[in-house]
Amino acid sequence: MKYWINSFPKSGRTWLRHILGQYGFQRDATLNDIRRPVVNGCMVLFRHWDHHARSRTKTKFLWLHRDTLDTFNSFYFWHIAKHGPVDPLTLSVTVIPRIMRFNSYWSCLNEKHKLVTDISYEDMFDAEKAYVVLKDFMGVEEEAFMDAYRRSSFDLMREKEEQLNDTNLSKHKYYGFLKHRGADGDFQSYKTRKGRVGGFWEEQDQAKAISELLHSPGVDESVLAGKQDAEKWLSKA
Repeated sequence: MKYWINSFPKSGRTWLRHILGQYGFQRDATLNDIRRPVVNGCMVLFRHWDHHARSRTKTKFLWLHRDTLDTFNSFYFWHIAKHGPVDPLTLSVTVIPRIMRFNSYWSCLNEKHKLVTDISYEDMFDAEKAYVVLKDFMGVEEEAFMDAYRRSSFDLMREKEEQLNDTNLSKHKYYGFLKHRGADGDFQSYKTRKGRVGGFWEEQDQAKAISELLHSPGVDESVLAGKQDAEKWLSKA
């Protein structure tokens, strides 16, 4: 059995990966350990961007999703740390339809395919809710999961990310995938940036104009396209 966890960037993947890394290793996992966690003898694989489910047999899929505007907000800060300044409204016109298409695809599979389940970033702030979902999905044990959850606070994860400033660590091929792009102490550029729900309205310039994109014809087309992609996959499953 394989476990695939699928999410759009900035939906909580690093956090969930860290929790499962702590769980799988039953100790304080390093950033190297969490790259490909192993739970109950099965490797846990993570995918971004590509919304298509891959294998149709012996695979269980978990769709990790987050509020669309909060996802965009975190994506925006990651983007400017990596690529430099950009107008948020201009970026949102491209990114928000992609978020909606991705989530539309997995929402459809979640409703119609028995091997697909979901968890939201927002629900992950409730340890009990997260445990129930992951117990059903991959059979985690409560005591070990709760311990892993406690050792995966955003403060602790940011401390680990701060350690990546060490030259020796940054050269390691696995540590690179979490290395932040901004200046030391610039938490806006970190993978584990803030760990909060509902930050969009407080942080985002042009918030009203960006939020109105959720009801635009282009987004409606993206949602429909995601559903059509899912139906194609289901027809061959």
